[in-house]
Amino acid sequence: MKKWALLTTAIILGAGSLYVGAQNNGSDPN
Repeated sequence: MKKWALLTTAIILGAGSLYVGAQNNGSDPN
């Protein structure tokens, strides 16, 4: 189902952006 593919992609992209943000803001625990 495309719906699940889009949802999974959105989750992966969201998690990836949060991970990159955490790496760029290493001094900030949040």
